Amino acid sequence: MASTSQAAATRFIILTTQRSGSNWLADRLRSHPQVEVDGELFRRSQGSADTYYSWQHRSTVGSVLSTALPAVSKNRYLAVRFGNPALPATGFRLMYDQLRRNPSLLVSLPHHDFSVLHLVRENVLDTHVSALAANASGKFISRGRRGTAEPVVVPTSDLVEQLERRMRLIRRHRRLVEQVSHLEVIYEEAVADPSDHDHCILSFLGVDTSIPLSSGLKRLLPPQTSDRIANLSEVTNVLANTAFAKFLKRHGDFAQ
Repeated sequence: MASTSQAAATRFIILTTQRSGSNWLADRLRSHPQVEVDGELFRRSQGSADTYYSWQHRSTVGSVLSTALPAVSKNRYLAVRFGNPALPATGFRLMYDQLRRNPSLLVSLPHHDFSVLHLVRENVLDTHVSALAANASGKFISRGRRGTAEPVVVPTSDLVEQLERRMRLIRRHRRLVEQVSHLEVIYEEAVADPSDHDHCILSFLGVDTSIPLSSGLKRLLPPQTSDRIANLSEVTNVLANTAFAKFLKRHGDFAQ
């Protein structure tokens, strides 16, 4: 875990990609009485009235601004939504693809003093398999029993290219956050030792670090990567002699 300036931050985003543990991290932060975390406010399919897309369609001015002056539109939305935070730390989740579709956020977020919790799931094979399983089952999070999703068949024709793309996205967003106040959180490390990482995160957010965090979310897939893949032999052969082969040997009991 690495951090830059740790000035007290009342506004923050959890920046990551899908299936990288952002629901788990947000759920833990919500258990803190001084922290509020919204969902994906820049996700088009999000049904909440608090999202940017719902806000912009509620008025003609908002709709026009979003097309003609997207940076102005997002500045106005963030000022309305986060102008008077009720709690010492308030934020929302932002996925890599949502930032790509809204590049003016790169200007708007720093303008409103948003800090970044950059959540990185280093095992990109786990991220990829989790995404395949979620899309196949329609189940994305669970507060019930673990292991409710079946092992998934992983297409291998472009598997290496898919994993390389995920690695490039992580590197790109690491560069993007270098110029703003940020804290990088490695998902696997945070799950292995949550109390230590909780203290760092809460300190970064400027809230009481003595309050323990908790989450009721459970993983959907089996704990071992090898048990999540139905065509394990095929995947093992494809990844042999690549930088991704090590991910088939990693163990751990992660949240999704």
